[in-house]
Formats: sequence, C-alpha cells, structure tokens
Amino acid sequence: MAAASAGAAEEACVACEEAELKVDDANQLGGTFYAVYMLSLMACGKMCEARFVWKRMPLERKSEAEVGAVHRLLRTLWTRNYAQFYIESNGFAWSSATANLVARLHAKTKEDMLALVERSFSVVSLEVLATMTGNSLEAAKHVAVAKGWELSEETGMVTIPDTTNEEQEGLKLEQLEHLSEYVSVLCE
Repeated sequence: MAAASAGAAEEACVACEEAELKVDDANQLGGTFYAVYMLSLMACGKMCEARFVWKRMPLERKSEAEVGAVHRLLRTLWTRNYAQFYIESNGFAWSSATANLVARLHAKTKEDMLALVERSFSVVSLEVLATMTGNSLEAAKHVAVAKGWELSEETGMVTIPDTTNEEQEGLKLEQLEHLSEYVSVLCE
C-alpha cells in the first residue's frame, strides 16, 4: 500500500471542501466522504479544521464505523497520545478510499515524531523512542542507528548529537536584533 502524497492529501482537502459547500443537505454526503475529508485535513496538519468537520457532521455519519475510527485517530493526535494513535491506525480495517490517507498520516506522524525527538532530546530511552515513533524496540534501534545516533545497549539509552549549527543561531540573533529595532521604532 503506497502512502498518498502530501499533494494528493492537499488536493483531497480542496475537493472535499468544495463538495461540502455545494450540497444543500449535509446528509447527502456519505460517511466515506467525511472520513476522507477529515483524514486529508489531518494528513495536511490541519487538526483544527478536522475537528470542525467532525463537529458539523450530521449525527448519522458520526455513528458509522470508519468515521468513528477516523475520529479516534483525530482525538489521539489532538491529545498527543501517539502510542494510542499507532494502535488505532493499525487496528482498523480501512476501506480502499481511506487506506492511502491513513498510511500517509501514519508516515507523517512518524516523521514528525522523529523530528521532535531530534530537536527536543539529547538523550532518550529506547522505549520512549519506540513509543513516539510507533516502532518495536528492535525497529527503534534500527532507526537510531540509521540516524547516526549513539545507542547504549547496556542502558537502553540513545544519545542524539546536537544538530544546531552556528548559522541558524546567528540568524536567530539577527532576527532578534531586527525585532528589537522594530519595537524601538514603535515605542518612539
């Protein structure tokens, strides 16, 4: 199963929004439509919009199994319960209309979590890395090694090298100076 591309998810968002605006009665739109709409929004990182689609969706659609499963995915991401997200995304038999979007969302969440770990931790336990990325301990070891992180087999800890570079820090300082000048002008 190939994951849907980010461009395909964005196109689905636009198409679903247009379709929703064109119908007179929201009950005309099926549960699959709402599942695809919410998943495409989530895959594009538009969690608030996905929540609003859920809130305005007709009650009849909310009771459909796949729509409920999509809502559970949204809820896990909204509450940052990533371990449960991976369980929910793997634990439902997705239809052909939603399977690629779920795969895209799953892959995007893993990428985002790896980036978060890399930015936020200098040392992290293998268990936390596995939980945040939805991997087994063995797969988390492979991810750590592939990223060039130091893995201590005896302690189960992963050491992540500092990836900030001086150019980025210099840019931040430059931006701060610019902001200070702007504020000074406003106060005069």
